[in-house]
Amino acid sequence: MPGAPTPAAAHNRSADSDAVRLAVGVGRALWRWRLELTLVVALVLAQVLLAGVVGGFASGLLVGTGVVGTLMVPTSRAWLLRALRAARVRRAWWRAWTDCELPRVRAGRVPRSRPARW
Repeated sequence: MPGAPTPAAAHNRSADSDAVRLAVGVGRALWRWRLELTLVVALVLAQVLLAGVVGGFASGLLVGTGVVGTLMVPTSRAWLLRALRAARVRRAWWRAWTDCELPRVRAGRVPRSRPARW
């Protein structure tokens, strides 16, 4: 029959859709870890850029000192910990939402929870 798809063509189409699904899944997982990945990339980029100027060991010391200095300031430490905690809660909420098989389109549009007032 002319124009009918062959079994090999159907298999290739299925493999293509599996590859697309895998790529989308990896992209979504990376997006859920975006804050942590951004922090790590920023530290690595700072170390690499400084290594070109002052050397590898000194750049490691400078980046390490910057991290320790940032964590020693209570305001910046509180902001960082709050942001990391919020990211963790977002991921946990997303997992719970999808484990309950609720529609994914609403997972990111949940109203903010507030403590009850008595």
